[in-house]
Order: sequence, then C-alpha cells, then structure tokens
Amino acid sequence: MKDFRALAEKAVSLLENGTELETVYGFLKQSKAILDKLYVNHPGPKITLEYDYWGDWHLETSIPGFDYHHVARFQSATSSAKPLPIEEQSELRDHLIKILRMWIAQDDLYSHPMAMQDVADRYGLDSVKTVNRWLQEGTLTGFKVNKNMIRVLNSDLPK
Repeated sequence: MKDFRALAEKAVSLLENGTELETVYGFLKQSKAILDKLYVNHPGPKITLEYDYWGDWHLETSIPGFDYHHVARFQSATSSAKPLPIEEQSELRDHLIKILRMWIAQDDLYSHPMAMQDVADRYGLDSVKTVNRWLQEGTLTGFKVNKNMIRVLNSDLPK
C-alpha cells in the first residue's frame, strides 16, 4: 500500500500543475484509509474528503492544536449542477496545496515507524512500559502507529 506522503506529494504536484481538482479527489479519498490505519494519532493536519448521496463533495481539513479549520462543500463537475466558479476552484486549490504541504512538513519531523522495543533499546530502557510512560509524561514526543509501532520526533532520538 502506498503511504500518505507519496500520495500527498503526487496530489501537490498535480495541483501545482493545474490539473482538474477532481483528479486529486481520488488521491485524497485513497489517503483517508491510510491516515485512518497508520496515522490515526499523528498530530499533523487532518484531511477528510467524502462524497454524499446528493452528489456533493465535502472536504474538511483541520490542524489539531490550532484554530485552523476549513470546510468546503461543492458539487461534482460530472453532475448536472453548475461547476464551481474559477475563483472558488483557485481558492480550494490553494488551500489543498497549503494543507498537504503542512502535512508533509509535519511528517518530516518524525521517524519512520519503529518497534516499541527498538525505541526502548535505543534509549537504553529495560521495558516498553517506560517508553509508554515517557510518552504520557511528555519526556518523549511521538505517537503510536499501532499497539507495537511508534513514530518518534527525530530530534528526540539519540544518535
């Protein structure tokens, strides 16, 4: 399965090159499953794109910890409805590029997924419980990918 980063970089490239917005929706929809599975606890921006019963798209983005929340509702260009005006398409394109770049930049801060035991070994700790306690206390900055895997802030990892 492709990771979110590869999808995000592809979407940014398409958006910057003026590709139709609907071309990017597939990438965003595909990324939702990846975000839900691998990055559910990631502190970076959240991106949700859904298609409803009436043929409208709902795009929602937010950045946890900041008062930055954007919701866009628009109709599919393939529907009989009038497409988005050019200025709204431009605004939506700019917003998508901004949020995807923020996500990529946020993702750069963290290590690749590592086994919890490997993190404990790297810090010279005797158990995974200490890693969990450090996470809760804020001694270690990171987020769990799943029960056994973690991503740690790169600057927190010992060399």
